[in-house]
Amino acid sequence: MHATRQSLPDRCSVDGVDGRIVDGVAVQEWGDPAAPGILLWPGLGSTGDYYAGVADRFPGRAVAADHPGFRRSPAPETYTYEGLVDTAAAVLGA
Repeated sequence: MHATRQSLPDRCSVDGVDGRIVDGVAVQEWGDPAAPGILLWPGLGSTGDYYAGVADRFPGRAVAADHPGFRRSPAPETYTYEGLVDTAAAVLGA
């Protein structure tokens, strides 16, 4: 858990794109929230916006994340692989 990110709001909007904050990471969602889904995790240097044109074509639910420190997601105090894995797991569980 990233203690420094606990105080963030649970909703976010940047440039007209609505989303929510999960474990300090901004996510956008498409499809049925109750359906099984796929996590769209962009490569470093990109954001969840990369998937906006195709996300609604996936079956079920699609969730695109902004990496910590990119676009709508604030930077963590430190970057670790364990931290990224924990963050991705939190997004999957939300």
